[in-house]
Amino acid sequence: MLTDAGARPVIVDVSCHLSREEMLGHCLWVLEKQIRPLLDRIAGFEEAVRLLGCIQGTVMACGLCTIEKTREHANNAKMTTWDRIMS
Repeated sequence: MLTDAGARPVIVDVSCHLSREEMLGHCLWVLEKQIRPLLDRIAGFEEAVRLLGCIQGTVMACGLCTIEKTREHANNAKMTTWDRIMS
């Protein structure tokens, strides 16, 4: 989805406001370079989930995916969604 939107992996200055292009590129860099090493560390899973949530929010905020489509992906993967939490 990110590469289809033209994103290229990039490391950014996280203390600055980022353009849409920079943000999507940074998300792609995090996915490619940061997530897997976290999973190999004790307690890294929680950090990986946090990062994935940030990426998910960015993807929706940048208009690459809707909340409805995100819910559909979660339901197809049998993940807990808000509807299941509240029932």
